[in-house]
Amino acid sequence: MPSFVKDSAIKKLKLSPRSDNSWDADDPSEGESTSISTNEEEKVSEVPDVPEVPETPETPETPAIETVHNANFFLEELSSDDEILTFQCPDNFDVKTLLNKTVGFKKPTKIKEENRKISCQIIENDKKTLTCIVPRRGKSAAFVKLPVVGHIYVTESFTPPKIEVDAEENTNTIPKIRHQTKRHPLLGTDWNEHLMMVKKQIKHQRKLLRKSLKLEKSLEKAEKKRKAEKRKLKDELSLLKKRQKLE
Repeated sequence: MPSFVKDSAIKKLKLSPRSDNSWDADDPSEGESTSISTNEEEKVSEVPDVPEVPETPETPETPAIETVHNANFFLEELSSDDEILTFQCPDNFDVKTLLNKTVGFKKPTKIKEENRKISCQIIENDKKTLTCIVPRRGKSAAFVKLPVVGHIYVTESFTPPKIEVDAEENTNTIPKIRHQTKRHPLLGTDWNEHLMMVKKQIKHQRKLLRKSLKLEKSLEKAEKKRKAEKRKLKDELSLLKKRQKLE
């Protein structure tokens, strides 16, 4: 899987001024010293060799090189909040040569990756320092204040796919069902048996069914009442017979 380099800080190098003393062509004094005649050259050649005094070499000012914190990330590890700038490089290209490179923060640019158009908007940082998360060894990380030059927003423009609609789909329409409240699971729309019955007849049958249910309930109550009276009479007769025997 290709890895991408995420630079948490891009810093500019501060170059020191030139240490060599280069002469100016406009200075007349130095211009005269450069023009030497042939006679003077002969005199100079006759002078015996004098040991030259070694000059103290001037120590050139070292440029102020600042460290750049970077880390390698895979695509699965990057989240939507990470701000990165991706470059597609060949295998024989040394990616380390891109380190410490300055980027101009002036105009928005456009880059391409895997035949996808990605718009890159570069924004300069007005603040002096920003708090960044720098990964350490293992799974740990640290919050460090770094002098970040700017940040980059990378957005991808999506193109919706074209939907092809077949012409035959308009002809294969489902027939509209009319005057049918239920659909038979096997016969489907051809089942019209209950449609032959008139609405009034269906209501009349429902009334008769309700009446029959009420009648059955009333008959059950009457039967229970009759059985209870019959038991009561039997109990009274048994009591009378016992009294007669005692007398």
